[in-house]
Amino acid sequence: LDTESVLSEREDLLPFFQNHHHLSVALGLFHPESNAPDEIAFEYDFLGTYKADLVVGDSDASAYTLVELENAGPDSIFEDRGRVTSHWSRRFSEGFHQLVDWLYELDQRASDTALRQDFGHAEPDFFTILVIGRSPALSEREWDRLRWYRSRVLVDSTHVFVRTYDELASDLRRSMR
Repeated sequence: LDTESVLSEREDLLPFFQNHHHLSVALGLFHPESNAPDEIAFEYDFLGTYKADLVVGDSDASAYTLVELENAGPDSIFEDRGRVTSHWSRRFSEGFHQLVDWLYELDQRASDTALRQDFGHAEPDFFTILVIGRSPALSEREWDRLRWYRSRVLVDSTHVFVRTYDELASDLRRSMR
């Protein structure tokens, strides 16, 4: 993050998390019910339908964090399309709605034995994280809009945890202290 202003999901970020398991497992600690994450999977194909970039699980608590990594660039969250107010980017919308699709599918298949096979429990508790973009790229108004979005937009009565890569690094540094 200190040396590059733009990072690719496939070429930079996913390999970085795959090579830093402790960092990846730490993402599971954002789940309010997870105290001791003990399972990790990258590019995990679940329910035969979706692939999560990262899944971190606390098997004792049956608490699983599903992580979608998107790129880290100046236009990852908002795009300038010549208007006074920037647009939510296509990348942000696709990443967020991918999590919505995962939650929908998991809810629809709550009684399915596939959940027990994939997660060891018929009713696992899921938490979702979208990591996208860079903090310095956001204007004050864009920060306000993103904060509003994070506090007001719910999926099945739950907030989707959205962080920039810079925020994630700061959050993890603070929690490790």
